[in-house]
Amino acid sequence: MTKETLENINKTDELRKEVDDNFDFFQKNIEDIKKKYQNKKFVLIREKKVIAALDTLEDAETMGNYIFEKDKKFSIQEIYPLPTDLGYQSHALFFR
Repeated sequence: MTKETLENINKTDELRKEVDDNFDFFQKNIEDIKKKYQNKKFVLIREKKVIAALDTLEDAETMGNYIFEKDKKFSIQEIYPLPTDLGYQSHALFFR
């Protein structure tokens, strides 16, 4: 293997570890994250810390790429799908 190939493997391993660590952090702290960022849909995470909470995946990706442009080590997690109000029908009850 070439030196460049080994460097690429190491970078991939580092990114995978960052993503795995961030996901573990997210799973362990999901209830606190939901409470703290209840009006947001996505969180940007780096080094097991929430960096920002955002409304869209695109915003989270843009911010992550801008802030961490050098090494791209960050994760984005969806906090939870926000309920969709379907208007009157979502509040109606069905009776027979």
